[in-house]
Amino acid sequence: MRYGACMSVRSALDRSPEIVIRGAGIIGLSVAWSLLQKGIRPTILDTSSVNQRASWAAAGMLSAQFEALIEPDVSAGLRDFSAYSSSIWPEFAAHLEKASGAGVGYRPGPTLGLVRSDQLSVLERDNRLGGSIGTASDTFLEQSVPGLEAKGYRKVLFPLDGQVDNRAVLQVLLHVCADCLTDDARVMQSADILVDCMGWQSPDVRPVKGQMVSLKPDASHPQIPVRWGAAYIVPKSDRTIIGATVEPDNASLDTQESVSESLLASAFNLIPDMSQNAEILERWAGLRPMARRQRPKIGWLDEGRHYLATGHYRNGILLAPATAELVVCDLLGEPPPVAHDLSDLRP
Repeated sequence: MRYGACMSVRSALDRSPEIVIRGAGIIGLSVAWSLLQKGIRPTILDTSSVNQRASWAAAGMLSAQFEALIEPDVSAGLRDFSAYSSSIWPEFAAHLEKASGAGVGYRPGPTLGLVRSDQLSVLERDNRLGGSIGTASDTFLEQSVPGLEAKGYRKVLFPLDGQVDNRAVLQVLLHVCADCLTDDARVMQSADILVDCMGWQSPDVRPVKGQMVSLKPDASHPQIPVRWGAAYIVPKSDRTIIGATVEPDNASLDTQESVSESLLASAFNLIPDMSQNAEILERWAGLRPMARRQRPKIGWLDEGRHYLATGHYRNGILLAPATAELVVCDLLGEPPPVAHDLSDLRP
């Protein structure tokens, strides 16, 4: 499937079933929009407010390269699927913008990763560093991350790791899928196929709370995403996001001022100049959906009736386009969009 194509493809289906998608986060909406491109109108059921969705709380990073390095148990299937999804994001973003007339804030890489020398040695030993990854020059750092004082870290550039404005993407998808949305749970009664995109509320998926804080943009802030471990600084046009905590099995959206202060202190320790004009815009929390071994679950739970597309953990934004393609291919009985082995992503 390609997002520019608008075909009525039903030949792979025995009939025209009523498809209900539960969850209007970026995964559910991307699946719905991709079905619409095939001439198939699903119903999207969601009773939550927009700001309660993981897609709203995220930082919008498209970090296929960095995530493949820091996750100790990343599989070849997930790594390849992530790389594929990253490669189709420019097309996905462009078509969304054309369809809606609104921007989604897509920016190509690079992302700067701060990696301890001992960790980098392990990654090199295990052949987990791709050939496109390189060390950031002093000139580049002065222009893109002014004032960086990252003692003890190797400064590694991930040229393919970009970003989008996740909130803008979510709003655009809500706009283009508006006619499919409902909060009336009675639609479940007539569903022939249920596509479960409920995130941490899906079967066998755990919530992992993350607290974040944003600052008013300033010249002292980095111009590209900066990542170290699970922490990050991500500049947007209207805010600079600093995150995030990792709180497994915590389903509360409450925030603590002490946590925000700790996040800011971590960022300021790396870029001291950021502390000079730091104006806090927002504090918030989101719930990442983590499935077994931190891998998404995409496939039939009950053949022909119940389908899962959930458990994307930190990478729901990154994996949305590829997940949507895979779900639609499965629903239509077509071959997967990628030739890689996806068995470890199946339920």
